[in-house]
Amino acid sequence: MGAPRRSADRKTFAIPAKFLWQGLRMAGVAALLMAGSPNPAHAIPATVTPSITVEQAYDSNVFDDSPGNEQEDYILRVRPAVSFAFPAVETAIKLDLSAESATYYNNSGLSKYPSTWNAALTSLRPLVVSPRVTMTPTGYYLETYDSSQRTQYLFSPTAPAVPIDITQITRSHTRDYGGSVNLTYQAAPRVQTTLTGAYNRHQVITDNTGQSEYYTYNGDLAFSYQLGSRSTAGVYGFAQETRYSNDAVDDTYSVGVQGTYAFSQFFTVAGRLGESFLRNKPGNGQPDTTDQSPNGRFSFNYKKLDFNTTGWVSFGYSAGNTTGQTTQQWNAGLALGDQFLSGWWWGLTGWYQANRNIDNPTQTDTTAANGTAEIRYLPVQWATLRLSGTFYREWAQTNTGNDLIRTSAFLGVTLSKPYSLY
Repeated sequence: MGAPRRSADRKTFAIPAKFLWQGLRMAGVAALLMAGSPNPAHAIPATVTPSITVEQAYDSNVFDDSPGNEQEDYILRVRPAVSFAFPAVETAIKLDLSAESATYYNNSGLSKYPSTWNAALTSLRPLVVSPRVTMTPTGYYLETYDSSQRTQYLFSPTAPAVPIDITQITRSHTRDYGGSVNLTYQAAPRVQTTLTGAYNRHQVITDNTGQSEYYTYNGDLAFSYQLGSRSTAGVYGFAQETRYSNDAVDDTYSVGVQGTYAFSQFFTVAGRLGESFLRNKPGNGQPDTTDQSPNGRFSFNYKKLDFNTTGWVSFGYSAGNTTGQTTQQWNAGLALGDQFLSGWWWGLTGWYQANRNIDNPTQTDTTAANGTAEIRYLPVQWATLRLSGTFYREWAQTNTGNDLIRTSAFLGVTLSKPYSLY
């Protein structure tokens, strides 16, 4: 936030025709490739889905500047991607790979080819290790020049595998990677044990940004008992260590209770509530400090026919802060969507986050909110049109920071089609 502006002149913008033709030409080539359908003689239960997305975007604040100093721009984004799924029926494992280029019309120095690399390994259903044991692995790699892209790919408010803050900092080149493994053991018909281990790493490649690198590793052990056909209850324990590049080390321990309840086949709630203990080791001969705070995570989901809505509230310690210390963090959000006509969908998403620095009150406490509205249309099975708009607002709670306002919108098309591997 508050990065120096590269260009002081404001211009009247018009989307350059050469950028549009470049995107349309690539989309046309992809359409020809995806129009055909191979008929392999010996298909195996695995699929590969190539795709390409072309977006014309608008950003009101490309340099993450304070109010009154914003500079707008139009950006052409082209994102080729490929997805591997095995097996193809009731897919268990997916590997998604993508690389995105960004061409800026008025600030050509920001253009990158590519600007974002992303890889994600997910398991859409648990892998059966034995009749009583299942495993769910995940993994990710993200490298980007845009902090808003980092938030889009990594932020998970209900169960953050990557504990980050969503503050839009100055433009910088960052790298994030890590993964987790979840093991579930059905000890008895009504008793279940779950063990999760995770590792996350954040690196800052751009020099002189003032940001801190860090890595975390944690473990979570939970026991749950099925009270009836609709509810479960249990206890959990959690431990995490975070090491920052400024030599600080934070250890977090949590214990508490958890449970789920299904009010109907359409509406379910889940939650955790406990107490967390934090030990901060600042290094450089400074004394250790301790802190204690309640933590919780509550969510609900309602799904009926094509309508789906999810809400969440969470509070507790968050280690993913680029100021080099753990913060007290609060999150709240709501996401809903529906199909309103054949081939047409709408979606609304909003979230709120507050971060309070615990050990160093001179650091900036931030509060941020975001709202996104989108419409999607599928004219044919292998093409998706999307129109989206986002408003982002950030407030600095101390006089050491600046506020930030950003409005963005884009119109894009994605062409994709699955093929059987043989």
